[in-house]
Amino acid sequence: MDHTPTEGDAAEPEATDFADDLDQLAVIEAELAAAEAELDSLDSLDSYAGPPVSE
Repeated sequence: MDHTPTEGDAAEPEATDFADDLDQLAVIEAELAAAEAELDSLDSLDSYAGPPVSE
C-alpha cells in the first residue's frame, strides 16, 4: 500500500495528511514490533527464573 506523491498531492491537503498518517502508522508498527520482541525475550527469561517465590 505504497503512496507515491503526485503533483496533485501538493494541492490536496487531505492527500498530504493521508501520507503523513501512513508514515506515522509505519513508525507505530515498528515501535510495536520492537516492544513485542522485547516482551518475547522477557517471557523467555521467565523459564530460567524458576517458580515464583511465595512470601
